[in-house]
Amino acid sequence: MTEYEVADLAFSQIMQFQGAGALFQGIVDSSADLVQQFMTVLFAYLAAAHFVGASLNRVHVLIFTSLYVLWQSWTIALHTLRGYSMRVTLEHMREIGGLDRSTDRLTEFMPQLIGILAFILLVGALIASLYFMWSIRHPKTE
Repeated sequence: MTEYEVADLAFSQIMQFQGAGALFQGIVDSSADLVQQFMTVLFAYLAAAHFVGASLNRVHVLIFTSLYVLWQSWTIALHTLRGYSMRVTLEHMREIGGLDRSTDRLTEFMPQLIGILAFILLVGALIASLYFMWSIRHPKTE
């Protein structure tokens, strides 16, 4: 192998690794955007529930809440998919770099851990917001 071929191979590996890194950063940015979108819709739902929830009739609440749950479920599903894509991209970067899997166990499970925690938190926020609408519509009389 000539010096040129070695340099070309090294440059090719570096560009592959850089491309995978850019893909990983894009996935992280997309995931952060999805969380922002989730929180925006969540607070819009909470504000609507607080200000007009008690005065809406049952059909309006059903339609409003159904659309809200569908939208938030879709956002949670996309966020979960981004977590899977993040794991696959990290594995690809590890293969490109020739890194040993056994040395870095924490990084191997970090995307799954983040994905599971985010899933639990987002579903918890969805359930809490639905409970808030329920408590606005059905206040306890003391």
